[in-house]
Amino acid sequence: SIIGAFLAGLAINSVIGNGPVKEKTEFLGSVLFIPMFFVNMGLLMDLNALGSLLQFAALPLLIIVALLGSKLLAALGTKALFGYSWPQAWTMWSLSVPQVAATLAAALVGYQAKIINAQVFNSVILLMLVTSILGPLITARTARQIALSDAAENISPLSWLPVPDEPSSGGFADTFANTFTVVVPIYNPKTEFRLLELAAMIANYEHGRVVPMAVALAQPQMDTPQLRRAIAHGRRRLKAAQDISNEFDVPLEPILRIEYSVPQAICHVSREQDANLIVLGLGRQIKFEAPLLNSVHDDVLWSAHCPVVVARLLASPTQLKNVLLPIENPSPQTIRVLRFAQVLAAANQGKVTLLHVCSTFSSQSYKAQLENQLQILIRELPEANCRIEVQIVVQDGLVGAISQSALDYDLVILRSQRRRVGSGLSLGTSTQPLLEKLTGSVILVGEPYPHRANYPTNYPAK
Repeated sequence: SIIGAFLAGLAINSVIGNGPVKEKTEFLGSVLFIPMFFVNMGLLMDLNALGSLLQFAALPLLIIVALLGSKLLAALGTKALFGYSWPQAWTMWSLSVPQVAATLAAALVGYQAKIINAQVFNSVILLMLVTSILGPLITARTARQIALSDAAENISPLSWLPVPDEPSSGGFADTFANTFTVVVPIYNPKTEFRLLELAAMIANYEHGRVVPMAVALAQPQMDTPQLRRAIAHGRRRLKAAQDISNEFDVPLEPILRIEYSVPQAICHVSREQDANLIVLGLGRQIKFEAPLLNSVHDDVLWSAHCPVVVARLLASPTQLKNVLLPIENPSPQTIRVLRFAQVLAAANQGKVTLLHVCSTFSSQSYKAQLENQLQILIRELPEANCRIEVQIVVQDGLVGAISQSALDYDLVILRSQRRRVGSGLSLGTSTQPLLEKLTGSVILVGEPYPHRANYPTNYPAK
């Protein structure tokens, strides 16, 4: 019956794939069949025999020690054979330790067939409890060490915003291939100036260029009045961007694009121009319960090859001196967004505050260790004309603590690692509530999808 149920699951999975039917099947199993299995197992347990294990602990201890020892020998042998590190070996061991579903099912079948007695069956139950608690605890610690070490090897703090060289004096092809490029889609006259100003600040630091782009939605016939009006509107917006370019000490190269989809046009132009950054605008929430990030944000964040900055600026970027950067888990990935905050603050001779919200149950040693990790990240950054401080807040509500602290700052920068789910995008669980709660200027930095995090950069690592 066990093998048959497993084969039935494989057959269903190959037919329905990922979709609503699979989700409903998993829901039915998790709320009905799995609980009933454990209820049935609990009914078969002999509590008197379980109590006797406390008096005669030799059998359960022997089973537990034998399991842990055999799994450890297998992990150590794999480490020696393939040259894994100690954190990897401990992770392999801890992942193989938990014995729950298959072990319990086999023990249940053996007990019902009277192959094992009640004492052995209850020893297996105790084995399940010990291994299901011990395994995840060790995995949580060792897997974090693996993630940090791997990220430290693959991620450079200057992979997004490197220390700029002197402007190139070569030909056009050489200049284009080595120029830091920021693409700014423009449409709304109320927000485009500040977005261009933000893009100009970053491009000016990198001795780069800004590419304002307007999108005219394509029509089946190229001579329709709708398309003519869209092209005229785009040209007006690009002309306005060109007129204000005198205030920016960076070259502007306007582009008008005719596409059937705005997100597709943005991603195509960014890829063609070998863009290093995309800057999008973010409006205020108008309707109750309406999402702040619309379909354009989602699609660009989902498919763009480079970092995407979604900005809601209530003041000129030149006035944003005090920057707050909440950090949930210090990691090498965080240093890239920290570098972005450093560049913005340095342009205004301002200050960056790293904020971490920890639980009220956190110990003093944990807080000290956390502050030390943040200081290590800060030391990885190049020198810049700004101060970087660390602030640790003890409070249980993450969103409430960050939104309360944000009242004392000009700008809040949020980091969000993109995760592709099916044909859509999934941001962090606290990202959307934070965006809705924050009332001041805020910038959401969307990192590239992890599968493509190592996208080619124009700048060699230094």
